[in-house]
Amino acid sequence: DLGPLSELLRPLEEAGTLIRRSLAELEEDITSFTVVQREGRLIGCCLLKKISEEVGEISAFVVHEEFRTEHRGDALLDYVEQRARNAGMKRLVLLTTRTGDWFTARGFTREGTAHLAQGVLPEERLTAIDPQRKSILFTKILDTGFCGPPGSRIGY
Repeated sequence: DLGPLSELLRPLEEAGTLIRRSLAELEEDITSFTVVQREGRLIGCCLLKKISEEVGEISAFVVHEEFRTEHRGDALLDYVEQRARNAGMKRLVLLTTRTGDWFTARGFTREGTAHLAQGVLPEERLTAIDPQRKSILFTKILDTGFCGPPGSRIGY
């Protein structure tokens, strides 16, 4: 059932923070989503897609506002980073219009305006970026010192 995922994303899509995704798009990407549930309720999600041999893109990173003070975002990001390492990714990228400081505090580096990021993103990804959104590109080199199963460092 994609309803709870769509409902979690909707407020940030309506605010313009996230790009709208149709139910068909969510269904196509569903196996690339990591979700966080609490007592049967969907409270967080993150989409991780491999965009080149060693690069993964994080998008649709959401933690429900009621749970943002409980470090759920940190736990979700750590889990997704471990998934990326286990899949052979060495670098993560993400585009954001509003939460750059949060990602910078977690080891991401601001690379500049996303649609101008020649040499950082594959050409086919660059052409899909809407310049009017004024997204900023952030990257993170993944350390390879620990590569256990996802969640093994965060108590899941």
